[in-house]
Amino acid sequence: MDEALINDHPAKNVSPAILEQTKLKLYMKPGHKVYETKLKCLSFFENKAKAVSWEGFSTFQNFEPMVSVEQNFDSLLIPQSYHGRRSTDVFYFNESHLLRTHLLAHLREIVILGKRTFVTIGEVFRQAEVDFLHSEFFHQVC
Repeated sequence: MDEALINDHPAKNVSPAILEQTKLKLYMKPGHKVYETKLKCLSFFENKAKAVSWEGFSTFQNFEPMVSVEQNFDSLLIPQSYHGRRSTDVFYFNESHLLRTHLLAHLREIVILGKRTFVTIGEVFRQAEVDFLHSEFFHQVC
C-alpha cells in the first residue's frame, strides 16, 4: 500500500485496527479455513473452465486493498448519490483513495489485460455494526 496515502488526512476514517486487517491475507495462509474455502472455489471454477473450454482462464488474488474512488465507484458507473459511497459505509484514506468495498474495483484493469474469463479472490472492507454475523472485513470471490 502507498504509505504516503496512509498518513493522517481529515477524510481518513481507517483505524489502525482495520489497517492491520489489510495485512492478514487469510486466503493466502495454508491451513486456514478461508484458504481451504478458496481452494474449493478455485477448483470449482477451474473445472468449469475446462468443461466449457474457457480459454485463457486466469485467477487474480494479489491486488492491493487500497484503490481509488475511480476504481471502486466511478469506473463501474456507480452514481455519486449512491449511499454506499458515504464515509459511514466506506473506509477512506482521503477524498481519492479507500479500502475496496468489492473486488469489481479491479475489473477494468483485468479487462485491459485482455482477460475475459477469470476469478478474483481477496478481502473487502465495509463499515458495519460488528456482531457475530457481521464484520468490517470479509472475503469475496468474484
